[in-house]
This record gives sequence, C-alpha cells and structure tokens, in this order.
Amino acid sequence: MKKIGLDQLAATPLRLPRRLGPQAARLRARAEDIAERLSDTLGAKVRARGTTTARVERDRPCPDGMLDLVWPAPPDAVRMRIALTDEDANTLTAAIFGGDGLSDPALQTQILQDVLGSAVPSGEETETIAAEGPPLLETAYALEVDGDPVTIRVRLPSAAPGQGRAARGGIRLGMQAQLATVSLPLGRLAALGPGDRIALPGASLETAQLVARRSGRQVGIGEMGSDEGARSLRLMTVRD
Repeated sequence: MKKIGLDQLAATPLRLPRRLGPQAARLRARAEDIAERLSDTLGAKVRARGTTTARVERDRPCPDGMLDLVWPAPPDAVRMRIALTDEDANTLTAAIFGGDGLSDPALQTQILQDVLGSAVPSGEETETIAAEGPPLLETAYALEVDGDPVTIRVRLPSAAPGQGRAARGGIRLGMQAQLATVSLPLGRLAALGPGDRIALPGASLETAQLVARRSGRQVGIGEMGSDEGARSLRLMTVRD
C-alpha cells in the first residue's frame, strides 16, 4: 500500500461540493472571454485550450518556481490570486515587448499583475480572500499565446453556504459613470505625459454608462447632468 506523506496530503485539492457546481461552471465558461481580452491587450493570438477547477485551502502556497500575483494591488483587499510559472510569465512579457521579454523581475510582476488583473474577471468588491473566509476555487486556464502554451491559475473565494441574492441585500458596491472606453498599446501608455490628448470615439454626455467599479459590468445607460450643484447621471435604461 502506498504511503501518503503529510506534504502530499496537504497539497490534495478539497472535494468540490455540489453547491459550488454552478460557480465552478461560470469560472470555466470565462476561458474564451479571458483569451479575447488577452488578445486585445497583448496584440497576440490567444486561444483557450481547456480548464480545470479545484477547491483549495486559503493558506495553500503556490508551488516553487511559480509567480504569485494578487489583485488588486495593496493596500486594497485581495479578491483574486493568480499564479503562473516563470516560463509562462516570460512568454506573456515577450508577447508584450517582443524578444526575450523583461529582465527586471519587479517590473515584470507589476506589468503582469495589471495585464492579468484586467483580463481575468474577479469577484465583486465584497468577495475578498480573508484569513477566516471560505476556501478558494482554483481554476487553471490552459491558453495558447501565438502558439506557445501558457497556463494561468486563478484563485477566487468560493461561495459560502447560504450566500445568495437575499444575503447581499445590505452590500454596497462601488459604481462609476463612464463616458467612453479606449484601448491603447502599452508602449503608448508608458510614453504618456501632461498635455497629451486621447481621442474618445463615440463619447457623448447623453450616453454615459453606469458600471460596477471593480467588475466593469454595465448596469445602465443615462444622461450626464447636474443635481443641486453636483454632477449627476439620469438613467435612461437599466440592465436586468
């Protein structure tokens, strides 16, 4: 009979309860969206190849030789952890900058944190990775970046028992009014300075969007105006 060591036992994923099935399915369904967002950001051809989902303890460390990223960056509460091998990190940075990527590990970590944090949808502001919170769901997204295989492991809080729409009645979510969104190459972003102008195609005070600040989900569309001396948004349509 094979003897199981403590290290092997601690690394074994937790059984996935049936109640977490819908959440796990939603996470797996994000693969194509993540690939599309990364394609736009990296300027490379990114293809989703498959996903796996497991439940892990909060304090389970990433294996040696892996880059461990958090989103958002401190001091904000962490809502998502992203891990990838050094080789996969180099593949992504090479897609951004060409050649061999970056030689500065700190700069590489910062750029990948921003790129992956924006491309991978995280939970709502209230769903944070807390010391006393629920275990995490780890979804491994197997991707292909310009033909090279890359795997991104994303850890998010798993839904606690009884957590649902009724339990969220008193939760406050940050919202923002948005006139337009633009996509800029990282090279141009790095070169921006005071006085530079950025075109906002389609921007209009009559079609401002109300979006969730963290997830980016559109809640409605309205008209910018004023109310008692302060800027306001008059909603014209609201999404279900």
